Amino acid sequence: MDRLYTLSPERIKLVGHAGQTLRETVVIVPEPTFPFTIEKVRAKRGGNIAFHLSEIKSPEGSRFELTVENTRTETGPYFDTLFLTTDNQRLHEIEIQVFGNIRPKPDDTSAQPPKG
Repeated sequence: MDRLYTLSPERIKLVGHAGQTLRETVVIVPEPTFPFTIEKVRAKRGGNIAFHLSEIKSPEGSRFELTVENTRTETGPYFDTLFLTTDNQRLHEIEIQVFGNIRPKPDDTSAQPPKG
């Protein structure tokens, strides 16, 4: 099967400390022989992330930038999936996996084991 689009990066990783801004942008580029637009973005769970989609048009064609930001304040890992619905019948949805891991702040002694 021919490649229909390029996705970079292929997965979203939001890893850092609690209180830190964690954001990543994914670029989706349709192949010139397979144009499409992204009509909708939805998250499977959605409780730990916010996202925004932008379309950038140029003489070479359109590309899309999907910016995903962590909204979780509690420490620990989480997983989600984003579904991007297109207007092309051959490519109804694009799935993007999201992995987050929020670590305690470096000065947060409550997350460290007791000494002694």
